[in-house]
This record gives sequence, C-alpha cells and structure tokens, in this order.
Amino acid sequence: MNLKILIPSSLMFLTLLFISNQASGDTSRNPEVSQERLMEFAQCITKKNWTMYSSFTCSACRAQQKLFGGATDHLKIIECNPHAPDTQVEQCLKKNIRYTPTWVMEKNGTEIKRSKGYKQLKALASMTGCNL
Repeated sequence: MNLKILIPSSLMFLTLLFISNQASGDTSRNPEVSQERLMEFAQCITKKNWTMYSSFTCSACRAQQKLFGGATDHLKIIECNPHAPDTQVEQCLKKNIRYTPTWVMEKNGTEIKRSKGYKQLKALASMTGCNL
C-alpha cells in the first residue's frame, strides 16, 4: 500500500472526526430536556445518595456524563482510574468497583443498590426515583 496516499487520507479523516466532535459540543443527547431540568435531575440523584463510579478512559462513562451536559457538575462522581489526577482508587477498591460506570446508592455508609453500565436518562429516573 502506498503510504503517500494513506497518511494524508488518514489525517483528513481524523481532522473531520475532530471537527464533527467539536461541533457537537457539550450538549445533551436529549435536546428535549433543558439544561435547567437536567441540573434539577442531577441534584435529585445526588440528594438521594447516588454516586457514579467512573474512569476518565471509559467511553461509556464519558457518554453517560455527556447526557447531563453542564449538569454533570451536580452529580457525585468518583474517579476510579489510578492514573487520573483526581483519582479516588482506594474508595473504588473498597467498594469493589470492577466496572465503570457503576451507580451506587448508599445510606449511612451501607450500600442499598448498585447498577452497572451506561443508563439512558429515563432508566436513571426509574432507578433513582428522580423525576426527569
């Protein structure tokens, strides 16, 4: 295969992919849900003691957070990747987190519920009891 053709076409593809990702921005995948409503929803999830255990290298975790857009700041998220600057790997090990994302509900330090994997907003609403 001719590398003189392969390299420029690969660079063109990566450039277009980067531009399309930047154009999509940090908006929710659910445009029918306002950022204000997502913020209230995220606050409810946190108020009901749900925590998302995550890893910055996990594509499902990034997709999960993208559903919330700017409201992600209102979720309690624990970083489990030991190479992340804000890692809380000890807590992840203590909680036996083996898959990310994992949603855990606790009361007074006791685990009540656990759910593994990416969740659509409606599934999170049903799981947490928070209105969307």
